[in-house]
Amino acid sequence: MKKQLTTACLFLGLGCLANATEMTDTKAFVGLELGYAQVQGDTSNGVFLFADTQDSALNYGFRIGAVSDEWRTSFIYNYYNNTDSNQNLEMGLFTLDYYFMESAMGSDSAFHPYLGFNVGYGNYEASNLPNANGMLYGGQGGLLFDVTENIDMDVSYRHSFSNSDALNHIGAVMLGVNYLY
Repeated sequence: MKKQLTTACLFLGLGCLANATEMTDTKAFVGLELGYAQVQGDTSNGVFLFADTQDSALNYGFRIGAVSDEWRTSFIYNYYNNTDSNQNLEMGLFTLDYYFMESAMGSDSAFHPYLGFNVGYGNYEASNLPNANGMLYGGQGGLLFDVTENIDMDVSYRHSFSNSDALNHIGAVMLGVNYLY
């Protein structure tokens, strides 16, 4: 059931991206992201279970998507690995962001603040615990700015909750660079 739901979300996201790139006012993009994440989930030392251990580490990923003057949609793969607490999290997220101040700032502005939501699937691993797979959902906000006509950067905060018993939530400050084509 979980694999089918993940596959359906992936095809839904890719279908949205394919339709979005056919519109004349959108551009497709590929990008990389790097961030600092805080993950709260169960860990164990082999003897004791530590519920809701909260640790931080770097995470990174890549994204593909489409962007217009009013919105951005993307599929993101993100990886988090904290060797100190033996936590590992792989996430696949579909995101939709809305540029909420475009009319106030003007269409020629290089800065685009946004708010959005995310939904996806994650695989959480911690030492001496069974893998915890589950749905992820949450929101994000940030500021996108145009560097050149084909390159933009964004700084954002993303927070996602999990329906897994072992993983509670993840929050991350991200820096992304995108190439638009």
